[in-house]
Amino acid sequence: MALGMVLAVAAPLGFLVLAQSALTLLAVASLSRAGSNRAVEFFRRRRVGRGLVVATVYVVVVIIFAVLAVVFITPLAPQINHFIKALAGLVANLTRGA
Repeated sequence: MALGMVLAVAAPLGFLVLAQSALTLLAVASLSRAGSNRAVEFFRRRRVGRGLVVATVYVVVVIIFAVLAVVFITPLAPQINHFIKALAGLVANLTRGA
């Protein structure tokens, strides 16, 4: 009885662990489709081919993410370096109780 209960819980959990990357890809694909559908349909009404529209929308999204990464990472890099250099002193102050 107890073995059956353990297997009833462990089998689905094991399957979810094995299928995690596939489920993540499916979630990302469905969210990206839902998010880009409005732009794709806008251009489809203007008689532009669906393949060209989808490719263009994804290129624009990648460019937007690249620009956002540059905007946010550029100021963060020096701050992270400064934090790493100051970390030894911070730890020393914490251990002394200062």
